[in-house]
Amino acid sequence: MNFPIMPQTASNYAVSIDDIYFTLVALTVIFTGIVTLMLLVFSVRYRRGTKVSRKNPSTGNLYMELTWSIIPMLLGLWIYGWSAIPYSKIYGDPPSNASEIYLIGKRWMWHFQHANSGIRENNELHLEVGKAVKVTMISQDVIHGFYVPALRLKRDCLPGRYNTVWFRPNKVGKYYLFCSEYCGTNHSEMTGYVYVLSPQDYAQWKANGGSEHLAHTLTTVEIGHDLFEKYGCIQCHGAQDNVHGPTMNGLYGTTVKLSNGQSSTVDDNFLRTAIINPQAQRIAGWPAVMSGFPVGSGDGQISEENLLDLISYIKSLGNAQQATVSAAAKASATAAAPSAAHPPKHHVSLATKGQSR
Repeated sequence: MNFPIMPQTASNYAVSIDDIYFTLVALTVIFTGIVTLMLLVFSVRYRRGTKVSRKNPSTGNLYMELTWSIIPMLLGLWIYGWSAIPYSKIYGDPPSNASEIYLIGKRWMWHFQHANSGIRENNELHLEVGKAVKVTMISQDVIHGFYVPALRLKRDCLPGRYNTVWFRPNKVGKYYLFCSEYCGTNHSEMTGYVYVLSPQDYAQWKANGGSEHLAHTLTTVEIGHDLFEKYGCIQCHGAQDNVHGPTMNGLYGTTVKLSNGQSSTVDDNFLRTAIINPQAQRIAGWPAVMSGFPVGSGDGQISEENLLDLISYIKSLGNAQQATVSAAAKASATAAAPSAAHPPKHHVSLATKGQSR
C-alpha cells in the first residue's frame, strides 16, 4: 500500500520549508502536551474529596507569568525570522539565467507559455531539472491558487495583477498541480501535472515543439514585436522619444515621475496598466493622447496572453544585449519616429473608437 504522509521534495527550497513545518508541528505537540499534562495533574490532585491543603491560594506569580510570556514570544520571533528567509528567496528576484514561464489561470484550466521557446501548454508544464524557473502569473477571471505540493509552491493568480514566484526543480518526476482557491463549480477539476525532465529529455521535448509537436513556435518577444507594430505602438514609442510618447528602449526597470507628482518603477504591472488604462499613471511631461486597450477578445481589445507577449517584447528593449528579437524586428523597432507635425493615425482612431464606446 502506497500512502505517503508527505509529498516528495522536488525543489530547491522544499527541504527548508519542511524543516519549518516539522518544527511548528513539534512545538505544537510539546506545548499541547505540557498543557494537557498539567491539566491532568491538577484535576487529579485537586479533585473533590482529596486532602490537599487549599489554604492561602496564590493570586499571581510574576516570574511564572514572565516565563510563559517571554519563552513563547522568543520562539515566535525565531520562527518568524527563520520563515522570512525562504519567503524572501521564493518571492524575491530570481537568478539572471532563470527561464521565464507565463501562466494564465482561468475557469477551469492552466495555460502556460514558455517565453524563450514560445511553446504553449494547457494543464501541463514541462521543466528542466536543475534549471531555475520564474513564473509570472495572472488570472483571467477570479482568484486561482497555483499549487504544486512536491515543489512546496503556492502562489495566487490574481485578476488584473501579475504575481511572480521562482524555484529550481531538483528531482526528475511527474508532480500534481492543483488550484488551492475555490473558483467555482469545476474547481476540483482544475488540476494538471508538472513534468521535470532530465536535460537530454527536455532538450528533445523542446526540439519537438513541446507535447503538441509544433513545427515552429514564435517566442514571446517575437510575438510581442509583431503586436507592437500591429497596434501602432511604434508610431509613438519608437527608437527615440517622440512628442506623443517616450521610447520603450531602456525604459523597463527605471523609476519614472508621473503626472500626479508620484514616482513609480516601470515593471510588468506598470506596463500592463499603461496599456489598458494609460491615463491612470501617465508619465509626467507627455500629453494624454493615448487610448487604452481593454482586456478581451473583440475589436480594439487585447487578450491576457497578448498582453504578456507585448510586455515581454518591451522588457527585451531594456537591455539590447539580452534581447532575442530577430534582426528584422530590431531594425523595425529602431525606425525613425513620426513627425511631430502629424499626430499618428493610431491614436486618432483609438480616441474616436473610445468615444463611440
